[in-house]
Amino acid sequence: MVLEAVVNLTFYKNKFLIGYTNGNLIVHDSLDMKHFQNKTMNSSIVMGKNTMLTFKKPLARRTNYYLTSKKQYIPLKIRKKYNGFIPINLSEVNQIPEHVYIIGGAKTLKSLEHKITRYHITITRPKLGMKLSEKNPDTFVTYEFPNYDFKLTSQSEIIDRETHTLQFLEYQVYPERKNEMELTFKNNIQNILLNGTTCLNRTGINTLSVFGSTMKFNLKDYRLPLTTTRNIPFRLIIEELLWILRGETDSKILEAKNVNVWKENTTKEFIKKRGLQYPEGQLGPSYGFSLRHFGGDYNTYLQGLPTGFDQLNYICDLLKNDSYNRRMVINYWDPSKLNQMVLPPCHYTCTFTVTNLNGKKYLNCCLLMRSSDELARSWNCTFYSVLTLLFCYKYNYQPGEFLWIGSNTHIYQTHIEKINETILRPPRPQCVLCFKPEVKDKKIESLEYSDFELVGYFPHEKVELPMAV
Repeated sequence: MVLEAVVNLTFYKNKFLIGYTNGNLIVHDSLDMKHFQNKTMNSSIVMGKNTMLTFKKPLARRTNYYLTSKKQYIPLKIRKKYNGFIPINLSEVNQIPEHVYIIGGAKTLKSLEHKITRYHITITRPKLGMKLSEKNPDTFVTYEFPNYDFKLTSQSEIIDRETHTLQFLEYQVYPERKNEMELTFKNNIQNILLNGTTCLNRTGINTLSVFGSTMKFNLKDYRLPLTTTRNIPFRLIIEELLWILRGETDSKILEAKNVNVWKENTTKEFIKKRGLQYPEGQLGPSYGFSLRHFGGDYNTYLQGLPTGFDQLNYICDLLKNDSYNRRMVINYWDPSKLNQMVLPPCHYTCTFTVTNLNGKKYLNCCLLMRSSDELARSWNCTFYSVLTLLFCYKYNYQPGEFLWIGSNTHIYQTHIEKINETILRPPRPQCVLCFKPEVKDKKIESLEYSDFELVGYFPHEKVELPMAV
């Protein structure tokens, strides 16, 4: 017996809704019904009693079963039907000889999730203005995926409807394996909470800190280590990445795109506090400058004149022409210029290493951070994983592993309560990063946010963790 699930889920306000309490779907769509028919035709379907009661009659060309807690004394093969539906106990599902699809509801899925090997999911997202029964939230039935390893195997284009969007996703499920990405993040946080010591720092807000943390993530199949237990703003990460790759140091460019990650550290007051005389918004010879003009003169750079060494071109050239070179290093730490920066680099160096496995080249990345709070850890793990996957896509490498190493790894005491809240949330399937085909031939400096597509990211609610300045 092969057991799979066909589910319609509405992702609304960071929750999965499987239907109303009366068994009806949240969003009805003809394409979803056609998808459901194509998947389940000429097979067996299993449902809960509430789901069964929403049907006027059994679904044609399918053997219809419904779960019951009543003990059954007649063998399954000769059991009488109830209005065309065959009652079945939970323990009997594995006796069904045909291909079996679980079609709902939430309790039925939960009771059989340890046996399900594949999920066929229709995801609908209501648009603003679509009316749902919000007056009584108890009318919704929510659903959470089990904490298993979900591998996204196929996805459709996002279909735009008048009231909602629609997308079809398929996941292969490995119940014997946990969601390693989320477990890695959780273990890192718990280590700090359990073993961290109270430390003073420049911000005036104490931290719980540990020395020497590592996290390793497998990027295979373009899986992205983007935590789902809180909503991480993917667009902001990509915009900052592209800004740095272009060699920019003016945060006003980011602010014009409503990306304010550098705003508080580039105010007139903050710049003056650092003893610098830059106009508001300037970082000084920091990340973008160091990447594209390392060792150069910052004033020359501000005049738009060539200066320094271009580390990005250096890395790209080695990836194209010398794969196994062990000197693929990006370095932002220039001690001679630290006093010219609004902030010294937190993520100060990364290395790229190519390994050979069965004749295939895998690209790996190791990032070093001198100082990292919870905001920076999740942000920079995504940042450098995206960069690694971008290189894989452009230069024909297989995605390898991403290794994060932190020296001073900490949590601000003002963030502890909120972070404790996130680690109690159930993890959700890991998302995948896709690129538009034209990225292959585009110059890196010409890339835009629209060239990146995040597939299958369904995070919990956003958690406010104010930056300590």
